[in-house]
Order: sequence, then structure tokens, then C-alpha cells
Amino acid sequence: MKRPECEVWTAEVAARRPVHDSLLDEAELARVDAMHRPLDRARFVVGAAVLKCAVAVHAGCPASSVHVDRRCQTCGGQHGRPRVPGTDLHVSVSHSGPLVVVALTDAAPVGVDIEYRVTNRLLPAARDVVTASEPIVGPGDLLTYWCRKESVVKATGDGVRVPLREVVVSPADERARLVSFRGQPLSAFVTDLDLGAAYAAALTILSPDEITIRIRPAALLLAG
Repeated sequence: MKRPECEVWTAEVAARRPVHDSLLDEAELARVDAMHRPLDRARFVVGAAVLKCAVAVHAGCPASSVHVDRRCQTCGGQHGRPRVPGTDLHVSVSHSGPLVVVALTDAAPVGVDIEYRVTNRLLPAARDVVTASEPIVGPGDLLTYWCRKESVVKATGDGVRVPLREVVVSPADERARLVSFRGQPLSAFVTDLDLGAAYAAALTILSPDEITIRIRPAALLLAG
């Protein structure tokens, strides 16, 4: 039996071109217009373009015809977990610094998170992230925990509604694993992603199975 797979597409925000903006629908363009920082605009556009191009490859349709529903389950705004109606695909998008990452799989709900390792960036307080069973030993451990836990709450769709201390994972120097979610067991495949020394990254798929991860540059997708 073939092992389930998940594609992880990476793109630099510098790859943005006018053709990518043309792939966005009215709701997406309105969201971009509401963003004040050029970097935020570029990351959203590139993330949306990569997502639509990757879905188009699987669905055998033009990227311009792919609709992404980001409706928040709480307030109805277009800022929730992305879904692709009409397909069996689960998707997640994350960005930090100049990098955008899109995860795509038909296995189960997925969440991906990346964090840029830069010395002057503002980090959450450790007391808001880790529990007593999650020791911080090395300088990068907090980001490791943060990414793992963020990927879990993105996969479940809970996002910021779940405090990260209620997501318990394996120690940072061990293989990524979900220990408990809100005090209960939850079947999930969790893995750290190697996206280069400048980033911490993790991915969660709500499946008990081992998943094959394929990390791919999105340059060819965006060029097409």
C-alpha cells in the first residue's frame, strides 16, 4: 500500500509578479489592500499564488479557476483556515521573513508553521508556550516548540483559540511528536521541516499514519 504523501512548496516573496496578483479573487484582493506593510502584501499574494497553482496541478484545471475559502468559523471573515471546495485536498500556508510555505495533502487536515531565526525578533514568553515536560536547553528550542504547536492548532483549525501550553509535544531535541492536545490524546503525524538554517519549521497532519513529506521549490509552479 502506498504511503500517504504531503507536498511542501517553498517560495521567496521576491518571486512575486503581476500575474500572481491576477490569480486573486475580490475577497483576496481586498485583504491585500487592507495590509499596510509591503512585505505582508507580497507574502499573502505569493502564498495564494503557490496554493492555487499547486491545487491546479492536482485538479487538472487552470490556477485562475481555483477558489480558496478562508471563511472564519467564528466570525465569518476571510481570515480562517484555507479550504479548497470541490477537492479532497487539505492545505495550509505559513510565512516568516522572506519565505512562504504551502502544505498540500489528501491524507487528512494539515497545518504548517515556519519561523524566521533572526536575533532581534520578538518571541513569545516561554511561560506562554512550554510546559514542565518541555525543557528549553538550546537557543533554538523555543522556536522548535512554537512551530510544532502552531502547526498542531492550525491542523485542528483552532488557531489562537487554544493556548499553546495546552498542546504538549516531545522535547525539542527528540523526534517531533504530539503528546497531548488539551489534556487528551490526539492521533497526529508531527514532523520538523528542514528549510535551511535560517528557519524553524514544523508540520502536523491529523492522521495516525506516517506521511512521506516532499519539499519542493515553487519556482516552476509560479513560472507556469
